[in-house]
Amino acid sequence: MEADIHKLALDTLNNRKDANAESNDSCFVVNEAGQRLRQCGPNAIPALEQVIVESVVPAMDEYRKQHGIPDWDSMFREGTPFAGLSELIGGYWIICARSNPAHAIEFMKTMTRPVVNESVSLLSVYFHPSNSLSDVPIPREYVEYVNELSESDVEEFRDVGNYVVNRLELNRSAPN
Repeated sequence: MEADIHKLALDTLNNRKDANAESNDSCFVVNEAGQRLRQCGPNAIPALEQVIVESVVPAMDEYRKQHGIPDWDSMFREGTPFAGLSELIGGYWIICARSNPAHAIEFMKTMTRPVVNESVSLLSVYFHPSNSLSDVPIPREYVEYVNELSESDVEEFRDVGNYVVNRLELNRSAPN
């Protein structure tokens, strides 16, 4: 089971065809593995974190070093290191939102700046009220974390935190 989730996470990250998904004859480009990943339960969290630590962190740090891009919002001007990065991170946020949002925050606090910035910015996509890709609302813990970042001493954390606060129209204080 864990090996299957790990493979699904890598398929999502690299936007590979999910062999277990039904055939989609649509003209729209869809990360089928990512859609399936979002349906996973909390048992997927360790495998997702392993893929983030072993694949995403080194690639994003190397990408940032190569391109010398100092600001989070233009980091992927040259194209992301992974075609399915947003689906993998979005799936992670959603799965954790259903089961253990505080764990997701603690995990993100251990990540490098590029991973934190990209991950936090995706909250505005996956939890946007007008077109939410999540089956659960944004957890209070996520709102508190975004507010914390928006007041950070680190400019790029402040920038991404404020971006998400504004995009999701969050109050500066967390909901009850």
